[in-house]
Amino acid sequence: MMEARRDIVVGIGGEGGEGVIVTGDMLTLAGARSGQHVFTTRTFPAEIKGGYCNFQLRMGDEPMHSHGDALDVLVCFNEEAVINGKKDLRPGGTLVYDTAPATEAQAQRVPGVRLIGLPMTKIASEELKAPLSKNMVALGATAYLLSIPFGSIEKLITDRFKRKGEKVLAANIAAIKAGHAFVEERCKDRVRTYQPVKADDRLLLSGNQALALGTLAAGVRLCAAYPITPASDIMEFLADVLPRFGGAVVQAEDEMSALGMVLGAMYTGRRAFTSTSGPGLSLMTEMIGLASMAEVPAVIFDIQRSGPCTGMPTKTAQADLLFAVFGGSGDAPRIVLAPTDVEDCYYVTQKCFDLAERYSMPVIMLSDLSLGHRRQTVPRLRLPENGQGNGQRHEQPQQWAHYRRYEITESGVSPRAVPGEEGGFHTVTGLEHDEFGAPCYEPSMHQAMNAKRFRKFATLAREGNGVKLAGDAQAEVGILGWGSTYGAVLEAVARVRGEGRRVKVLYPTLLNPMPRKEIGEFLRSVKKVVVPELNFTGHFATLLRAEFGIDPIRLDLCQGVPFTPGQIYATIKEVIGRD
Repeated sequence: MMEARRDIVVGIGGEGGEGVIVTGDMLTLAGARSGQHVFTTRTFPAEIKGGYCNFQLRMGDEPMHSHGDALDVLVCFNEEAVINGKKDLRPGGTLVYDTAPATEAQAQRVPGVRLIGLPMTKIASEELKAPLSKNMVALGATAYLLSIPFGSIEKLITDRFKRKGEKVLAANIAAIKAGHAFVEERCKDRVRTYQPVKADDRLLLSGNQALALGTLAAGVRLCAAYPITPASDIMEFLADVLPRFGGAVVQAEDEMSALGMVLGAMYTGRRAFTSTSGPGLSLMTEMIGLASMAEVPAVIFDIQRSGPCTGMPTKTAQADLLFAVFGGSGDAPRIVLAPTDVEDCYYVTQKCFDLAERYSMPVIMLSDLSLGHRRQTVPRLRLPENGQGNGQRHEQPQQWAHYRRYEITESGVSPRAVPGEEGGFHTVTGLEHDEFGAPCYEPSMHQAMNAKRFRKFATLAREGNGVKLAGDAQAEVGILGWGSTYGAVLEAVARVRGEGRRVKVLYPTLLNPMPRKEIGEFLRSVKKVVVPELNFTGHFATLLRAEFGIDPIRLDLCQGVPFTPGQIYATIKEVIGRD
């Protein structure tokens, strides 16, 4: 009998190159187009082909904040998928597996679940004579189990494959029909039923796509970057789109050159950025120092991955925070921000450019592979209401001999001129300098200039900074985190509060400088603080200890995968139970 579920979690596993990700993406898009809210995550190997690949889709009637916990359905292309995925399949769940002997042998050992043997390899190779359509057989079968209308899947297949010719399109249509019919004949009880509705005014985006759209909304005219997983798709997306807005995408010879191009563009008054991951950020260190010393705006997007060094390039992490805040020689101030979800990627991206120009300093935004590659339904995005700013530009023409580009001000911010502006001639260098920009090594001037550069932080703090606050005013436990862990935390906290316990959450977008007022008030309103992070050494907990002298309860996960709500929930319950 069909089960009326408000949401459902589906896992798909197999070997890289078998079409696991394509299958998941097609189901995701079909679900979104039929009016469902969707949320995805994926893991894939570093190899071009081969290695274990996994896709997880959560689909439901209401907005969701994470990829969920246990799987309701597990679709296995091979025996490795059964071995790796069975621990995540809930009791009573449905296991769909290829009937190849090795895979069937593994599936039969999984107790307490409904087994559906689907001869996807046999159907594709022997009946359809199209071995590459194996994943389409699985797609048709899974669509039936999830009550996704067949017409929706057929239209998606047509849109995707019609450019490859009638033969390829016909083979894929035949494959989804075969998979759909096979399961329909044998399984009258679907896993989930729902009535498709007209999708409201929402979008289906990944975090990196939202980030790229944010750069367009911010008026960016140059993206200079060196390809690196998991940031490359930002550059790939904009390579097609940015020229339509009068901009350009440049694939630089290395990361240092990419940031150098960004500094050159921003120096002339054009908005520009670079995108990278941890290893690339390391290579940009000297240029970040130049931006701090010369007070040239710069925007860097770091889509974090597991390290150190090459590490696990296709796995997620939050392990670049301390480097983003402190990395480099000398005292080099920089602003560090972190979005919490896909929608946030769009708006925080725009904020990066505003802050970089207003404060004439580098801004680093920390996303990660989980957030960058997840796809999620989000409300339609808004364009900026006040247009695009141009920072603290000097207003009155002056004689160049009297223009103090690095004027020592109470705010730390000096009027900025760009080449070609009357009266704006000045010297820009990575050397310490006086107010005019002339190299200067006087001890008192170095002290004064350091103080000036860091006064910008105090000015920024006085503006008030957005934080995300949820939960009870006074709480037993407070969850204080950053970045992409936000969604799993929200769902875990909702479960705990539903049991009558008092819990609250604070997630600052601004990480450097820290919003001391907001965090201080939060700390005073809770008895215990838990800091969840996707790293081994507790980066954010370290910063909190340095700033506030607290010793929070650390929840560090360093496995290359995001938190589930269940992991956060278990920790909160354990902390409450210590009383």
